Amino acid sequence: MRSINIVTVLVSIFASFISLNAFALQSENKMSVVKVAKEAGQIEKNERSFAMISGQSLIGSYSAANTIKLESNDENGQLNSKGAYSFGLRSNKVYYKDFGFNWSITGEVNPSFQSRSFNDVREKYTPSGQHLALIIADPSITYGFHRNGYVFGGINYAYPMTSSIMNIKLKSDWGYQIGTGYKINNKWAFEGVFRSVRLRATEEVGATVIDYKNFQMAGIMARAIYHLF
Repeated sequence: MRSINIVTVLVSIFASFISLNAFALQSENKMSVVKVAKEAGQIEKNERSFAMISGQSLIGSYSAANTIKLESNDENGQLNSKGAYSFGLRSNKVYYKDFGFNWSITGEVNPSFQSRSFNDVREKYTPSGQHLALIIADPSITYGFHRNGYVFGGINYAYPMTSSIMNIKLKSDWGYQIGTGYKINNKWAFEGVFRSVRLRATEEVGATVIDYKNFQMAGIMARAIYHLF
């Protein structure tokens, strides 16, 4: 009986040892699978997060928006011009298959206002010095859908360096932009943008002050971006 008990204990110990080894091997295999999965995920993440454009750039733009819409409670109209040019600096972080950002600060000049129209009545207006100068900040969220292509959208804030235009007093306001860009090489990229720039505007006509609810320049613009570093 004693011999049988000893054999039983030895068999139990051996079985426990085999079970522990099997559990340890299974745990090690699971850890290896998790490690491989994490490494694969990191590789995929690194591929997804490839920085297409990163750093600081110079930008130059031309806006084809040649009218400024004016709307108030009493009348609607527009100012007519020849488009606008802008130059500035941008900070970029544009990723392939991931979200990034760009942030531009530009100085923009609308060089010539030729006329104004209110309630279908057009007035030529050609005094010297009638131009609109703005400082515009326009942060945007970007997404790289192609190794060289990306889309973006965001808000802009326009500060008028010109205090008034055609007797209309101007103050800052918010607008928006959406667009798409293409990276040509490590130095150059080009963008097509639809942008709306808004300002708050009032005009004194005799004893009446007209508060324009909408003072908006909206249209297509083209941008060239030159990467500095």
